[in-house]
Amino acid sequence: MSETSTFRKERDQRFKRDRRFKQIVSLFIFVSMGLVLGILWLGNATSNPFGAKYFLQMELVHAGGLKKDTPVTLAGIMVGNVSDLQLTDNNKIRVTLCLFKKYMEKIRDDSVVTLIKPYFGRASLDISLGSSETAVLQNNQLIQFDKTNDINDVFVQLPETLTHVDTILAHMKTFTEQLLDPDGHFQKGLLHADGALVDLSRMTNQVEKTALDGQKTLSDAQKTVQLAQPLAEQLRSLLEKGNQMAVDLAKVSEQLAKASPEIPVFVNHGRDVMQEAEALMHRVNHFVPLGLLDTKDGSDGRLTYTPRDLPMIQTPITP
Repeated sequence: MSETSTFRKERDQRFKRDRRFKQIVSLFIFVSMGLVLGILWLGNATSNPFGAKYFLQMELVHAGGLKKDTPVTLAGIMVGNVSDLQLTDNNKIRVTLCLFKKYMEKIRDDSVVTLIKPYFGRASLDISLGSSETAVLQNNQLIQFDKTNDINDVFVQLPETLTHVDTILAHMKTFTEQLLDPDGHFQKGLLHADGALVDLSRMTNQVEKTALDGQKTLSDAQKTVQLAQPLAEQLRSLLEKGNQMAVDLAKVSEQLAKASPEIPVFVNHGRDVMQEAEALMHRVNHFVPLGLLDTKDGSDGRLTYTPRDLPMIQTPITP
C-alpha cells in the first residue's frame, strides 16, 4: 500500500508540473502573438498614437461613406484620420480630423479637403497644400471641403443626362430630315454651290490664261529691255559727246566774247582795202593800150580780175 500511494503522489506531482509548464508555454505564446499583432497594428495604423496631434473641423451635407478612422492624406501623404462624426443643429455633419501636428505648417486657409471615393475600397480624405501667403489653420478651425463625383453621383445624374441625350437625338433627327428634303434649303444650297463651283472653275481657267499671257508679255518686255540696252549705251555715249561739244562751244563762245571788241575794226579796215583794190583793178582792166592786146585765153584783154569777178571764174581747184 505504501508503494502504491508513493507512486500516485509522484504521478500527481509530475502531472501538475506538466500542466504548469503547458500553461506557461501557452501564456508565452499568447503574449508573443499579442506583441506581434501590436507591432503590426502600429506599423499599419493611420495615426501614430505617440505623436503630437491637433484637430480640424469641416461640415458636410452627406457623409458619403465617411466613418471613424477614415484615412486623411496631405497631397497623398498619410497625416491622420477621422476621429469623430456628429450631427449639428443646422442639419449638417461635423467631421473632426485628427492630424499630426508636424504637418500643421502645410495646411493653411486656402487648403481644401476632397472626398475621394474609389469604385473599389473605402473612401478617404485628401488635403491640398496651402500657399505660403495665407495663414496657418489653428487647432479646431474650420477647413474647406470639396466633394468629387463618384459612381453614385453618376447614377443620380443619369436620368437627367439621358433626357438631354433624347433631346439631342430628336434635334439630330429633325436636322437630318431637313438635310434630306429635296425642297429644303440645304439641297437648294447644294445646287447653287454646284453652279458656283462651275463658275469658279471657269474663272480659274481665265485666271490661268491671263497669267500665261502676262508671263508672255513679261518675257517680251524682258527681250525689249535687252534690245534697248545697246541703244541706251549708244545714247549715253552720244550724250557724253554732246556734253563735251557743249563744253567746247562754251569755251569757244568765251574766247569769241573776249575777241568781239576787235572784230568790227578789222572788218571795216578790210572793207576799205577791198574797195581801193577794186578801183585799182578797174582802171587797169580798162586801160586802152592793154585792151588792144590779142589774148588767146578768152580773158577779153584783161590782165587780172577784181575780187568781185573771182567767184565767176571756173578754175579747177588743185588740192
